[in-house]
Amino acid sequence: LIATNNDLPAKYIFKNKIPIRVIAERAFAGRKQLRSVVIPATVTAIPTAVFYQCENLTDVTIPTTVRSVGNFAFYGCGLLKSAKLPEGLEHIGMGAFYGCANLREQMLGKKIEVLEQGTFYMCRHLKQLPLPEGLRRIDNGVFAGCAELEDIKLPESLEYIGEMAFAGCIVLR
Repeated sequence: LIATNNDLPAKYIFKNKIPIRVIAERAFAGRKQLRSVVIPATVTAIPTAVFYQCENLTDVTIPTTVRSVGNFAFYGCGLLKSAKLPEGLEHIGMGAFYGCANLREQMLGKKIEVLEQGTFYMCRHLKQLPLPEGLRRIDNGVFAGCAELEDIKLPESLEYIGEMAFAGCIVLR
């Protein structure tokens, strides 16, 4: 289990001799000095609000071992440009990337079946996001405010699209 104090370097790399398996919820929340994080391969989940409002965070290295991204994990990380999600990812929580205005492109793992409410809400510069076949549900406001989202192909597996899911998007097909 890891939790942090306010004394963090701009680039945080986990370097403990004991393998980190769990990061505490909100462990890095509000850390304005944090700019870059490398998560170790021993971690399988990014918990709720772990990087909540880390407004200067620009990139996160997420290992292929991560299967879940919790609710509001990167909420308010307005400068976040890179957070490549692993292909084996199975779950992305509500509002996980809410307000990540500088996130430009993202890939979703093939196992994602549900995009929860507000997952990419107000990711204004998000341009590319291929939706995987097998995606069944896009909840309310998932892409609302993604003004630069250019082209979304809805998979045949899709069963439900919530209210305002694509409000403010340019092109859908």
